[in-house]
Amino acid sequence: MLTLHVALEWLRRTRQAPSLRATWSSVALIGAVLGTGLCSSMIVAMASAGLDYPLGFRIWMALAIWFGAIVGGIGIAAAMTRAQRWWWLLASGLGFGIVAWLVQMGWVAAAGLQPGPDWTPELLVAAASVLWIGCGAGLCAAFAPQMKTRRRRTIWLVGAAAIIAVSIIAGQEVMMAAGGLTDQVSSIYSDELPASILGLACGILTPLALGAMATDLAVRRDQERRRRRSKALAPRSFAVSQFPDPGPDSRFARHPPSERQETH
Repeated sequence: MLTLHVALEWLRRTRQAPSLRATWSSVALIGAVLGTGLCSSMIVAMASAGLDYPLGFRIWMALAIWFGAIVGGIGIAAAMTRAQRWWWLLASGLGFGIVAWLVQMGWVAAAGLQPGPDWTPELLVAAASVLWIGCGAGLCAAFAPQMKTRRRRTIWLVGAAAIIAVSIIAGQEVMMAAGGLTDQVSSIYSDELPASILGLACGILTPLALGAMATDLAVRRDQERRRRRSKALAPRSFAVSQFPDPGPDSRFARHPPSERQETH
């Protein structure tokens, strides 16, 4: 939920930029947030599944999945930055659902399960459907025309993040059931990269980093709100200056006391 909140808020900011070239650093940041959030969520889900055997992952496969998730997140962020029509938003949501589906399947495959995951096609289709529907509906809701008003912006962003988060969690559970995670005997990579240590790191470091980013976004929103208020009050403070200067010879001109005595 925190991952999606940070990513959607940064997406809202990048969509206001005039071109994609001017926001490439923000797009890369959004991709890193989405990819790391997807991987961390799946790792914590597998580590806390209560299995009868120690779970682990292969190092190079874990790095490859994490890098692929970031690249996929960057692609979705770039598409969302320029997306304006509802069908393009829906297509971007479906693309994000495909990225999440592949990432979740990759982590199950990277565990080296024995005797091996016996994928159930019906459950794989169910996981894909849940992710596609949830991610597509969530992104369309996040950037709907009603979201442009400042009063409803927070409500729509939180609601969209909740929809996508629920779909990702449901997709994880269905994916683990599709791979038969609880029916396995062992994990051949349990000593290479233990899931308990990796899950503990993802469960602590990722929320801390996302919390810092969410605080930074809150500070930025407060600064923008103050700037808007100052701009709204600026014309009123200069309303008196719209009248011309009466000049020194006018009867309404202000003169020092010595000049007034001489005039009398």
